[in-house]
This record gives sequence, C-alpha cells and structure tokens, in this order.
Amino acid sequence: MHRLFFISCFALVSCAPENEFAFSEADKITCEADGSRYVSDPLVNGYSCVEGTSDAGKMCLSATECEGWCGVTREGAPGQCSAQKKMIFGCYDFYDSDGQYVSICI
Repeated sequence: MHRLFFISCFALVSCAPENEFAFSEADKITCEADGSRYVSDPLVNGYSCVEGTSDAGKMCLSATECEGWCGVTREGAPGQCSAQKKMIFGCYDFYDSDGQYVSICI
C-alpha cells in the first residue's frame, strides 16, 4: 500500500509542468545585460526581468511624465519617476496618467 502511494506521488510530481519563471542564471545574465533587473516576483512564483528607466528620480506630477510610474510618499506631494517600468509585488502610492493619487497593493 505504501509503495503504491509513493509511486503515485512520484508520477504526479514528474508530470507537473515546469515553472517558466523559475530562476535561471542564463535568463539573469541576458536580463541584466541591457541594464534591467532580474528580481524575485511572487506574482509569478518565480523571477521576472524588470526593465529600468532613464528618468528615475525625476520630479513628476503624473505618470505621463515618466517612463514607468510617478511614485509618491504622500498625497499632494510631488512624486518621483520610478526606477523600473513594471510594478512587482508590493504596495504603491503613485499619480496616474491624469495626475490623480492612487494607492494599491499587488
């Protein structure tokens, strides 16, 4: 009985699809070659290549002024353009393309 259970479990694990977002040294090297960052991304249960921005730290009042998004520390204060184009797992306060304050958690 135990042997059958073990064989069944092994068969299920060996048939599981490979995680396309699993860490890969080759993917990391390719990603970082153009200045992007290879980061842990819980949304995909693995890693993602996050493209950087050339305007990081620039003052902004709406997302249209940035390559990424316009992050803020508090509503009403001027924001700063993000250092990356994609938001990954976490909470963010930012101005949208209309200059409206938004607070979200991903």
